[in-house]
Amino acid sequence: MAGIFDFGLANRTYAVHDLALALERAVVSWLDLPETGTATADLAAAAVILDGYQTVRPLSGAEVAALPRLLPVVHLEYALSELDYFTGVAVSPAHADLAYEYLTGHARWFGQPPGATLLGFLAEHLRAYRPSPGR
Repeated sequence: MAGIFDFGLANRTYAVHDLALALERAVVSWLDLPETGTATADLAAAAVILDGYQTVRPLSGAEVAALPRLLPVVHLEYALSELDYFTGVAVSPAHADLAYEYLTGHARWFGQPPGATLLGFLAEHLRAYRPSPGR
């Protein structure tokens, strides 16, 4: 018996990147985007994730400033790897087109009202955090 583990998303990153990725994946209804043309953000879930994270590993001042800026682009690495896979390995134009829509559609969403609302909420919510000493 054999199996494959895909550690593609287990790359070495930094804490605020991982937090941004968790938020991007968990609080936005991305599956609605192709069907309705938009997605919604669960602001209450975002607050819970941020507050819970803060109890385990407080964010530094630089991380607080970076998180809302990083969120709109955190999906790029994965989306580009999907494009590479579907154009070079699987050679599936239909799946490559879908991966391209994922790449551009997610980035574009953050410039639309629901995405801007999420980014504004994060910035406001994060203002309440005081950086931990020495961070």
